[in-house]
Amino acid sequence: MAGVPSDLVSRPELSYCMVAGTVEVERLHVLYTVRSVVAWTGEGQHVDLNTIADDVHSAYRIHRNDIQVTKYHLENFFLTFTIHGDREAVLQEPRLVTRSGREYFFRPWDEKKNAEAADIIEGVPMHARTEDSVAKLIGPCVLRALH
Repeated sequence: MAGVPSDLVSRPELSYCMVAGTVEVERLHVLYTVRSVVAWTGEGQHVDLNTIADDVHSAYRIHRNDIQVTKYHLENFFLTFTIHGDREAVLQEPRLVTRSGREYFFRPWDEKKNAEAADIIEGVPMHARTEDSVAKLIGPCVLRALH
């Protein structure tokens, strides 16, 4: 196999790993269910994490520090709010068009619907992406970030 790095050649094609549910996984599941939404932009619009956070802050009058935004499955965003009522306010008006013309759509995070999204580690649901779970899946390494 000329040109293929040796570490790729020795790696198995497919492997399965069972990770037991933990208190942290359950905590994240509850948190995401009651305080998170999935968001996406209008067609062809590319927006960075700070821009969507600022736009949500301005439109819904939510304190900027109460909004956490991460990338979620290619072009989507995952927003987690500190206060459940802020999530509900966003879902009351699930379409946002800013003065500058950016368009966002929001819907509740749903474990069953969002389980199909392959983000960083395929097949691991969003709420199970804890440092402990990832370490068991990929082995010893340095984790710089976990989204």
